[in-house]
Amino acid sequence: MQTAVPSARTSWQKWALHSKRFRAILAGCEEYMEKILILLKEAIVPIATCVLSGIISYIVSVRTANKWVPAYRKKYEELRIEVAESLTMYANLYTNPIDIAKTENHQLPQNYAEASSKLRNLASKLKAFSETMPPRIRKVPSKEAIDDASSCLIGLSNSFTTPYNSNISDAERRNTYKYENDLRQILQLPLVKR
Repeated sequence: MQTAVPSARTSWQKWALHSKRFRAILAGCEEYMEKILILLKEAIVPIATCVLSGIISYIVSVRTANKWVPAYRKKYEELRIEVAESLTMYANLYTNPIDIAKTENHQLPQNYAEASSKLRNLASKLKAFSETMPPRIRKVPSKEAIDDASSCLIGLSNSFTTPYNSNISDAERRNTYKYENDLRQILQLPLVKR
C-alpha cells in the first residue's frame, strides 16, 4: 500500500498559489484600506471636535456650578436654623391644637395664627430653595427630601387647630409628631422624644 507523499513541487505550487491569492487579497485590501483611511480622515476631525467640545463644556459647567455651591450651602444652613428655631418656639402650640368653636369670637388666637403663618412661610422658602438649587450639593439633602420637609412644615402649620367642635384624636396627635420627626430627620436636627 502506497501512501500519497506530497512532493516538494506540489507544496511549492500550493505555496505559490496561496501567495498569489494572498497578493490578490492584499491588493483588494489596499483599495479598501485607502477608502477607510479617507473616511477616517474625514470622520476623525468632526468626532474629535465633538468629543473635545463636550469635555470643555463639562469642565466649564462643573467649575461654574462649584462657584455657586457655597452660596446654596449657606442658604440651606440659614433655612435649617430658622426651621429649628421655629420648631422650638412653636412646639407648645402645634402640639396643643385648639378648637376654634371654643374660642372667643370663633377666631384663631393671634399667637396661633402667627405661628401657623410663620411655619407656612418657612415651607414656601424651603420649596423655593429646592426648586432653584442645582441637582447635587454635598451636605445638602436632595430636592425631593427638601420638598418633603416643606410638606411636613405645611402639615405642622395645619395642625394648630382641630376640626370645628371636636377634640384632638390620638391619630391627629401622632400625625403632628410624625411631621415634626420627619422634618427633623430630613434637616438633620436632633429628634425630640415625646
